Amino acid sequence: VNAEPNSYRTNVLTIYNQTGKTPTGIDQVYPNPASGTINIHFQVAEEASTFLFSVHDAAGRQLIFEKRSLVSGLHQEILDVSGFPAGEYILSFTQTEKGVSYEKTFIKQ
Repeated sequence: VNAEPNSYRTNVLTIYNQTGKTPTGIDQVYPNPASGTINIHFQVAEEASTFLFSVHDAAGRQLIFEKRSLVSGLHQEILDVSGFPAGEYILSFTQTEKGVSYEKTFIKQ
């Protein structure tokens, strides 16, 4: 049972949502570098959009891939990177309806 309203848990991500009209994009990824978890803040402008989330290592190997529908507003995701080897990673999400991708790089210590 989730203690937080408007949240749910997947195998590696915890997602929170606050509604509001803002441009779509990734706002923050922190702490960076990270050793345990990273917080990802991003915006979704449209009422309901399908997004593809992925994390790739520096060699291009895909470590995480998830597809989900999101409502408009500010979202926070908590990504557990404790099992990742040290190195540089690319976090990306693609808005499938528009074919637009957003990326941020983070470092795992």
